Order: sequence, then C-alpha cells, then structure tokens
Amino acid sequence: MSVMMNEVAVVAPVAAQMGEEQMEVLQNQLKQLEVADLFKMLKVALAEAERKSKAAAKQASKPVKVQKEKKEKKEKKVGSQPKGDTPPQLRQNCAWVNYVKVLAQTNGWESYEVTKQKETIVMPGSVQHGEKHVFADSVTEKKPNGQELTHGNAMSLAAWTKKTKQEVYDAFLATYVEVAEEKKEPVVKEPVVRKTAAEKLKEKEEKAEKALKDKEEKARAREEEKKKKAAEKPAKPVKEKKEKKEKPAKEEKPAKAEKPAKAEKAEKEEKAEKAETPVKAVKKTAPAAPMKVKKEEWTCDNDGLLHDWSFKGKEYLRNFDNEVFVKTEDGERGAWCGIFMEAEKRIDDSVADPYDE
Repeated sequence: MSVMMNEVAVVAPVAAQMGEEQMEVLQNQLKQLEVADLFKMLKVALAEAERKSKAAAKQASKPVKVQKEKKEKKEKKVGSQPKGDTPPQLRQNCAWVNYVKVLAQTNGWESYEVTKQKETIVMPGSVQHGEKHVFADSVTEKKPNGQELTHGNAMSLAAWTKKTKQEVYDAFLATYVEVAEEKKEPVVKEPVVRKTAAEKLKEKEEKAEKALKDKEEKARAREEEKKKKAAEKPAKPVKEKKEKKEKPAKEEKPAKAEKPAKAEKAEKEEKAEKAETPVKAVKKTAPAAPMKVKKEEWTCDNDGLLHDWSFKGKEYLRNFDNEVFVKTEDGERGAWCGIFMEAEKRIDDSVADPYDE
C-alpha cells in the first residue's frame, strides 16, 4: 500500500499535463485505495495545489516589462537662412553701410565719434593722399600709403551719420530699391541603397560576366570583319621569276706601285706629330637650374564680405580691406586678429577692432 501511495504522489503534480487516458488510469487507482490512504492522497494534492496557486499569484503580481523603443536620431538643425545669403531684415542696413563707404571713399569724410562700451573715441577725418582718401596723420614710415577707410570704419561712420545727418540718410532711402536675392534650390541627396554582402558579391560577379561576354563579342566581330575584307580583296597575280643575268667578271686592278722610301718616312713623321698634339677636353655644360614658380597672391572681391584665407598653417577669415578674423569650427567669424600687412607678410594686432562698438 505504501508503495502505491508513493507512486501516486509522484504522478499527482503532473496530472494536469496528462491526456484523458492517463487521467482515467489515475482515477481507477484512487478508487482502489482505502479510506486512510485516500485522506493522505487528498492532503498531498491540496498542498501541491496551494503551492502552485501561490506561485501563479506571485508571478502575476510582477510588473510586465515593456521594451522601450529606440529613440530616433535627431536630425541636424538647419538654419533658417542659407549660408552666404543676407537676411531680409539686414539688407537695407548693409546697403546703407556700402552707400556711406562709397561716398566717403569718393569725397572723403569728416571727424566722427565711435562709442565703445562706456567710452567715446573721436576718429580723425580724411585727407587727400595721392588719388585716395586716408585718415589724417596715418601716413608714417611703416604705412607710407596711410590707412584707408575699412568696412568696419564704414559701419561706425554710417551709424554716426544716421544720427547726426538725417539729410544724407534720406537721400539714401530715396535711391534704395530692395532686390530680392535668388533662392538656391536645395540639393536633394540620393537615398542610400542597403545591400547585403552576398548581394554585393553577386552583383560584382554579374558585372564581370557581362564584361567577359562583351569582350568575346567584340573579338568575334573583329574576326568576322577581317574575313569579310579578305574575301572582298582580288587575288594577286603570281609574278614569274626573272632569270638572273650573269654579271661580267671584274677586271683585275693593277697592283699599286710601291711608294718611295722618302715618301713613307714623311708620312710616318706626319702621323707622329698628329699623335703628339693634345686633344682639347670637351666642356660639359651644367644643367639649368629649375625655374622658381611664384606663388599666386591671395585676392577677393570688394563685396564687403569675409572670405576663407590660410596663413602660416592656420585658417582665418579676411576681407578686401585686409581685416582678419579667427575662423571658428562652424566656419563663422570669430575673434578679431588685426590688419594683414601685405608688404611685411604679418598680421598687425595693434589695430583696434572696428566692429567692437
């Protein structure tokens, strides 16, 4: 009886997974047990059912983990204004600065004030120097050509003129007509086609096979063309061999008369003199030195804009007036560097920043 109880205890936990036939067998075995054994069997079944129900409840209480979706890569922010284009709100101001600059370079300018932070700087007026107008007292030994009005100076002069001379600004407004800049069409990049390594290999094999077939077809076409040309050509007539004419026997030349002894002696002395005369050495000309190629000097348009410029291995931004700024990583204007001295090939950092108002 105890052996049968042990067998039933082992079979009970897996009864749920049994088929109908196995359940019937188990029920028949239970019917054959005594009352005491049935109570024991019932106790074991209840304990197993309680254990499984607790495990199921514990499993149900755990929060279900939801896989987080991968965040899509943020697209790079594109500025509202394309690089190199003047924003609409600044077009009139830029035109006003250029107007004042051209007016000052043509007719000169008077002394004006520049306010920087908490101080006011009085800039000198212009004087005629040759065919150009330059700042007064700017012609020195270091600067024999003087200092002309730069774009930065023109910005300060335009701001001062707008405050003090309304009639000049009104004359500008009367001639100013805003011209809309042409919009550049955005460059549409072709979509990237993704391929597996097997597809790429198959494509490469197909290209190689196609190239081989093309080569064979071209060779076959050339052979057929040669055969066609050979068939079109008429057969050449066979030339009869001409009989060789017998040449007449050469007449024997008479033997040379022997030279007299004096003539032979004079000939030997002449040869000895020629041997003694030294042979002049042939001078070798040295190879011509390689031509030095002059480096092209940097230039840009007089458009009031900054352009890329390299100097001593560093990248800068420079305009037509030789004003130099640091070029940032984004390609924008950085800190003020100074004025580039063309004759001395250096940047004069003693000149104050004309844009620092």
